[in-house]
Amino acid sequence: MSRSIGSRRAKPSSSGWVAEVRAREQLEGGAFESIEAPVRPARPGVIELATALLIVGGVVGVVGYFTSSGSEVGGLDTLSILTLGLNLAQIAVGLMLRVGRLWLLAVNYVAVLAFLDLLASGVSPLALMLALAEIVVIVILFAQRPWFDAMRAWRADQPLTPPTARPPTR
Repeated sequence: MSRSIGSRRAKPSSSGWVAEVRAREQLEGGAFESIEAPVRPARPGVIELATALLIVGGVVGVVGYFTSSGSEVGGLDTLSILTLGLNLAQIAVGLMLRVGRLWLLAVNYVAVLAFLDLLASGVSPLALMLALAEIVVIVILFAQRPWFDAMRAWRADQPLTPPTARPPTR
């Protein structure tokens, strides 16, 4: 939807602050055609792959926790609960990476997970597969660091309040 005012046409905008700046400049007689809304960087497909590997690996660990035998040897119950917590955190880190957040935390966390899975790979081929998947995720995260930087810059340009927010009244 466009509105015509005089001989100029205002472009529709999905961002509230751009519309506000354009309206203010229009009232003052300034040129508002040159202001563009910041564009969100497109998410690379390999980021989707990395987050999917993390989320699926975490889900496999959670399912493994609930399907394990109920007879735990003394002391291993605490270790299995710790493993459940690590897997739930792995899912959360995967979801945060998908939106372009927590790059540094994710690299370090996934490296620790890969190390732990490599230690367990002598006993379980599944642990070896998860360790290799986590190493692939680390490589992807390092290769796609510019996308995370671009997302940080894009978030910095966003207004802190939603476009429909009204100023507080007294």
